[in-house]
Amino acid sequence: MEIRKTEDTEYIGQQIDYSENKLQQTQMIAIDDLGLNRLDFAKIDIEGMEMDALAGAEKTISLTKPQLIIEKIKSNEEELSKWLSDHGYRIFPLGINLLAIHKSDPLSSQIEVK
Repeated sequence: MEIRKTEDTEYIGQQIDYSENKLQQTQMIAIDDLGLNRLDFAKIDIEGMEMDALAGAEKTISLTKPQLIIEKIKSNEEELSKWLSDHGYRIFPLGINLLAIHKSDPLSSQIEVK
């Protein structure tokens, strides 16, 4: 379920009340705030907030160049693809996800898209 109500909020079998007095504060921590020296792989599936996650992990991703699987069904695929390309990633369709492998990773040149 989405943390934030949007125009495309998905019905999950029950009504969700997004009114201010019904919301629960949730602490969010950016990946960059963790100070990671190594990140090999990340799966990002946060119901339309994938670009927020990338923004909060930009320094870590630029430093570590992890392989990424990003769910695209509630995000703007064009925006995701542009961000990934701008950061040196090759993008491979993977069902409802995008597989992103940095161009410096030897694996990126070994994958064939069929």
